[in-house]
Amino acid sequence: MLRRTRLARHNPRMSDRLPSMTWLRKTLGLGIEDRDVWLEAEERVQESQEAWDDPLEDDELREKTWAYLNNYYNDLVRHVNRFTNPIRIFRAVGLVNGVETLRTDALGVYWTWDREFAEVYWSSGEHGGIGPRRTTTPFVIEAHVDPADVDWEGTLVAYMTYLSEREVRLRKGAPVHVVAVYDFSTLERVQVRGAFDARANPHRKRRR
Repeated sequence: MLRRTRLARHNPRMSDRLPSMTWLRKTLGLGIEDRDVWLEAEERVQESQEAWDDPLEDDELREKTWAYLNNYYNDLVRHVNRFTNPIRIFRAVGLVNGVETLRTDALGVYWTWDREFAEVYWSSGEHGGIGPRRTTTPFVIEAHVDPADVDWEGTLVAYMTYLSEREVRLRKGAPVHVVAVYDFSTLERVQVRGAFDARANPHRKRRR
């Protein structure tokens, strides 16, 4: 059955869980320089220099681009500090035989904090995909997750490398508590009859 959980107030210290920009730079290194976020930041830096008719050497351009990326990092900090505890997350899935077949033990680790960014992608898994197939019906799942079950390093890397996503990446095997299901097109809430797949146990207690 869907489980209702009480959301706490926003936690302004939630961003303390995020790794630092120093960690990001050490981890990604030059590997970030072909990603969308880097390319946009580099373009902004170059545009600002063109106004002064003062082109930058490669090393100087790289340093200024890293400095510019602090803007994106600070945006993520602001988003994260608006998270509640537990964190409210969303994921789109495509189901063949209706929402009652949803397996809450197979929802994956890639979620978003913004319902508008929940898209259906295909893979070989239970709920995978690249765009909704005609044989499936897409739904948006709303769930709650403990902050301790978020992969904060993966969440930071995703945000700092892809402009079009607002991803919350979970730890492998993290329990999520499904609280609502929405029609993908209308975002109207869908009534779910009975329990989900008996193989699922989304409400198990974590061992301390």
